[in-house]
Amino acid sequence: MRYIEKHPEEPEAFSRWKKQNKKADWRDFSTSAEHRELREQLLAEQVGMCCYCEVMLTVDDSHIEHLKPKSRYPQERFAYGNLLASCNRKKSCGHKKGTWYRPEMVSPLTEGCEERFTYTLDGRMIPSDKEDKLASETIEQLGLNCATLKDRRKSIIKALDNGGNGPEPDYLQTVVAGILNRKSNWPFGFPTVVLFIAAMYDIAIP
Repeated sequence: MRYIEKHPEEPEAFSRWKKQNKKADWRDFSTSAEHRELREQLLAEQVGMCCYCEVMLTVDDSHIEHLKPKSRYPQERFAYGNLLASCNRKKSCGHKKGTWYRPEMVSPLTEGCEERFTYTLDGRMIPSDKEDKLASETIEQLGLNCATLKDRRKSIIKALDNGGNGPEPDYLQTVVAGILNRKSNWPFGFPTVVLFIAAMYDIAIP
């Protein structure tokens, strides 16, 4: 999970639609052209990644996720600060989360959320502090250790580990610099896994 810095203002088209459809519900919005446009803008805000698992997405394999579920927080259903783009996997992320929400959960909208998690070499996501029960609960409720995600992370770790010889420092420094600057020089997603490998090998981060 990586911190998402929300834009201070919502997209103009989204604001305009809400003003023109004050009595509409979310189902009305979901069939509008503005819905697709909003997904595109959320993905751009998230550097093309799922808000929870960090897999790279396109607008067609994503959905708009309500951090606070709209069934429990109807007043937040059109609040831009509550909206994220999530992958469409049924066993993880937004679909797996369903109506689960706790105000104290580890959220991608909480600055420093990355520090609450780390990884194992087999691709599992674990709390950085084994006593961090909220981090453990967040991993479980979002399905962040489903087989698909675990295998994807493992393959990235294996590739960067260079057959057990350790990563090539210059290459990894370049990748990490792009990740920290939120540029697209790393097209495989899971940036916090890359940072985990860099830290594990004590690669200097520019």
